[in-house]
Amino acid sequence: MATIRVLLVDDSNTFLEQLTAWLAAYPQIQIAGIANTGEEAIVQVEALGPDLVLMDVSMPVMNGLEATRRIKAQPDAPRVVLLSLHEIVGNGAAAAIGADGFVAKPELTVQIPPLLRTLFPDLF
Repeated sequence: MATIRVLLVDDSNTFLEQLTAWLAAYPQIQIAGIANTGEEAIVQVEALGPDLVLMDVSMPVMNGLEATRRIKAQPDAPRVVLLSLHEIVGNGAAAAIGADGFVAKPELTVQIPPLLRTLFPDLF
């Protein structure tokens, strides 16, 4: 079975653990790596070559918006979906920086499955 290699990026280890546990229910998803900062995300993308990055917007030093801009500027960039507790970013702002989607964390379990079907139709 083909899989989607996912890099999870968030400064909350608790959220990362919960997200990892939730994604384990999807056999077509493989966690390729975890990063706690935007800088780590950029390094991990270059090192691991994930298919998808689930990126928190609010992180110290380099936020997810700037990290997404830099990742999407790379050749063969992965898809990037921004995550936030606040819906202030929205899909419009996410698209403006090159992100492939936006999901409000409180709606994650509802919004991620259809988004993955849209981004990876051959696997879902």
